[in-house]
This record gives sequence, structure tokens and C-alpha cells, in this order.
Amino acid sequence: MIGPEGIGLFNLVYPVYILILIITTAGIPLAVSKMVAQHLAQNNFRAIKKIFRVALFLVFFSSIFFTTVTLVLFPYLVKYIFYDPRVSLCFAATIPGIFIVSLSSVFRGYFQGLHDMAPTATAQVIEQVIRITSGLLLAYYLLPRGITLAATGIAASGIIGEFFGFGALIVMYLKRHRGGLSGSGAYLRTKYILHEFFNLCAPITAGRFISTLLVSVDAFVIPRRLAAAGFTSVEATKTFGQFTGVALTLISIPTLLTISLATSLVPAIADAEAKNNLTLLRSRSDDAIRVTFLAALPFCLYFYLFAQELTQYIFNAPEVAGLVRILCLGAPFLYIIQTTTGILQGLGKPLVPVKNMIISSVLKLAGIWLLTANPNLSIRGTAYSFVLFFVSAASLNIMSLARLSRFQLPRGVTLSKSGLAILCLCLVSAILRQLCLTWDLWQPVSLVIVAILGFLIYFFILLLTGLITRQDIRRFSFLRKYLPFQ
Repeated sequence: MIGPEGIGLFNLVYPVYILILIITTAGIPLAVSKMVAQHLAQNNFRAIKKIFRVALFLVFFSSIFFTTVTLVLFPYLVKYIFYDPRVSLCFAATIPGIFIVSLSSVFRGYFQGLHDMAPTATAQVIEQVIRITSGLLLAYYLLPRGITLAATGIAASGIIGEFFGFGALIVMYLKRHRGGLSGSGAYLRTKYILHEFFNLCAPITAGRFISTLLVSVDAFVIPRRLAAAGFTSVEATKTFGQFTGVALTLISIPTLLTISLATSLVPAIADAEAKNNLTLLRSRSDDAIRVTFLAALPFCLYFYLFAQELTQYIFNAPEVAGLVRILCLGAPFLYIIQTTTGILQGLGKPLVPVKNMIISSVLKLAGIWLLTANPNLSIRGTAYSFVLFFVSAASLNIMSLARLSRFQLPRGVTLSKSGLAILCLCLVSAILRQLCLTWDLWQPVSLVIVAILGFLIYFFILLLTGLITRQDIRRFSFLRKYLPFQ
């Protein structure tokens, strides 16, 4: 609704906001989840209460401190960090979220540690419903008053959603613990809890901080290099919004699958390593890469073939189709990055993918600096730089896996079978598209029909050739409750 320019304004601010949240929470919610789960297994409810209270105390004062720091540094951030001064209102709208989201994350970590996922799921549903509803209303009301206010409304809607989600978590916490946690257990000293927090949080927080910092650097560099290519401030912001809010968003849709796979891989890989079962470790790693590769191919093909139609009907920005096609060249590697990162974390090597990401990001930034400023390439140069990043990071992760677990790339038989499946998908998609044109169907409907039928046939071919098994399907945790076999 707010268009590429409004998306660009929001995406200039969002990485910095996330960076502040990471610094504020310092990975404490993750530590809470792990420590609560450990002591729950021992029925040590006294320790659980102490862990939660210490974490809440730390994050409460940390969020107040960093909210204050952000307010003090606000004019300097707008002047020196953000390319477009119009983002000042948009950034200001996100500042209350530092306090709300930080405290909310502690409650989420607490419930996850208790293996009680209902409060988190309920809060997320409430948050998303409020976010979408308020976002649409604010955008509709504010858009006639200017794109700056409309982008500010979108930013504010996220904070409004987080506020109601946080309120839901508090209500469910009070309802569940009206009489307090029953049971007893060993007393934990605050010093010990703080020490455990640091040991658990430091590596993963460092990784999250660095990865988010690199995204913030992209938001800092890309508009400036577009300006060097001859773009005005408004044109640079709009083009940046098209790239991040349309092209990158579209190819990131399959990450819903790969993130679920990566999440389920961490304990599976850790279990195999704990048992010192190298065969099982290699098998699980090989299967994960294979499933990711096979799942990525149809999405990339669909995005490439129908880039014009997808950008037209989803984002009303058909001019971005060329960028989508460029990013499709590296998209399979993007999905493999997430899976290999999950495997490396399961191996207890969370800093290895961080190191690989830093190396790849240096290459990406060099590409952005050189190619984006070229008037003949401009934002297409940025897209090529991201492809370089995807390929480089995935390759480095795979090399690290080969060194740590003797991982092997898919064999020729697997590649030939997957190639056959993709050729069948191309043929089926072409036939279905022609039939839809013959039947004179509304184009968005025909796109959905081609996607659903094409993916079903592709999936059937994978099952028929043995490239995908029932065990592979179960790895996607969010699909388990829909499966007739367990």
C-alpha cells in the first residue's frame, strides 16, 4: 500500500532497530529458555523462579538504559547513519519497542523453557492480527498526508502489535502462576546465574549482532552508492525499497521452510555428536542439505519464470522483475546457508558460520561499492553482489562441514534425478500456463493453479524417484501434526 519508497524508508530504519534490540537483550531470553528447561528436568522450581526474576530485572534496566541512549543519540543517528532524513519520524516510532520487545522476549524464553508453547503462539497470533490491522488502517489514513507519515504508521503498527502481544503474555503468565510455581529445589546464587547467562549468550549474541550489523551496513551503503550512480535522494530510497522490500522479500519466502528445518536440525545434530556417531551425523547432514536443495529448486524456478507476474500482482512493482531473476541465481545458496548454519550450531560451532558470513559480507560490500555506483548497473549491481554473498557463504559453510563432519556433496545420481524433476516441472508449468490462457482465467488465479499443481507433481516425482522419503518430510516440524504417519 505504501509503495517501494515507503518500504525503503522503513527498511532504512529496521536493521538499526533490530541491532539495538540485540544489544539490549544480549541473548538473555535464549539463556532463560535453556536454563529453565535444564532445571525443569530436575523439578527445581525454586531455581526457575530465580532465573526468570534475574533475567527480567536485567532486561528491564537494560531496556531503559538503551532506550535512553537511543533518544540521546537520535539526532546523530538521523544525521550521520540514515541516508534519508525523512526516516526521523519512522525511527522515532520504533523506539518504544525497545522496552516492550525486550521484556516480551524474556517471557517467551521462560515459557519455551517450560515447554509451554501455547502462550507464545497465542501472543504471536494476537501480535500479527493487531499489527496487520493497525498497519492497514494507519497506512490508509496517513498515506494521503504523505509517504513519510505512511511509513511511520507501518513502523508504529509493529510496536502496537508487540504491545498487545506483550500484554497477552503477562495475562497468561499471571493466570498460569496465580498460586506460584509449586515445588522446591536447590538455591541458585545470582552470581552463578549471571555467569551461566554469559557463557550461553556470548557466542550466539555475537553472531546475531554481527549478522544484523552487516544488514545495517547494507542499508547505510546501498543508497549512497546509488546516489553516486546519479540517483536523487528520493530515487535512491525508492530503489532501495524495491530491492529490499520486493525482490529480497519474494525470494525469502521459502526460508519459512528452511528455518524450520534448521531449527529441527540443531538438537538432531547435537544428539548424533553427543553419541559420537559419525555415521549418523553425516547421514543427517547429507539429508538436510539434500532436502533443502530439492525444496529450493521449484521455488527458484517459479520465481524466475513468473517474476513479472508475481511482482505485478503481489507488490504492484513489475519493474523489479529483473532484480528477482538475478537473485534467483543465488537463491538456492541462500537456503543452504540457513540449513548449514543449523548443522554447524548443532555441532557446537556457532561462530564458524559467523566467520564465514563476515568473509562473504566483505566480498558483498566490495561488490556493492564497485558495481552499484556504475550507472549502467546501479541496483542490478547490488543484486549481483548479493548473489556473490549467497554463493560464497554457502560454499564456506559446506567446506567447514566437510572439515568437521566429512560431509559429502550430493552425488551425480541425485543431481540427475533432481534435474529430471525440474525439467518435468518446467514442462508441466508451461502446459498449465497455456491451458489457463486458453481458458481465459484471471492471471493471479492461473498463477496459483500453476504453482499448486506444478509443486504437487514435482513432489510426486521426488517421492517416485526416492529423492524424498517420509522421514525427510517429518523434519519439517510444523507439518508433523498434518501427517498421517509419525
